[in-house]
Amino acid sequence: MTEQDIVPEYREITGRYMDSYNRMLQIPSDLNGYRFRYGVRQLEDLAKKEKMQNSRDEGFIELLRRELNVDAFRFCFSPTEIVGVLDRIRNRLLEKVNGIELDK
Repeated sequence: MTEQDIVPEYREITGRYMDSYNRMLQIPSDLNGYRFRYGVRQLEDLAKKEKMQNSRDEGFIELLRRELNVDAFRFCFSPTEIVGVLDRIRNRLLEKVNGIELDK
């Protein structure tokens, strides 16, 4: 997925934005999500982790800073959230394959 591609909703996970002092930021709940651009292999590796994971998207962090005046440092999430993304990717793929078979 390139930087110009819009990341689909089914790749979104829920987590929390943290500041540099490891405190959870109080931002609107509909903004406590992040859509991963990673490929399936990278997502599968993340899903195998046991501890909470962190991500830092400089562009999105700058957007939060500029628009909400929030000083986010990182996005923290559970690896089980990635399992949900992988399930949704599989389901979308199966829907497309079934659609191709029905068209024949």
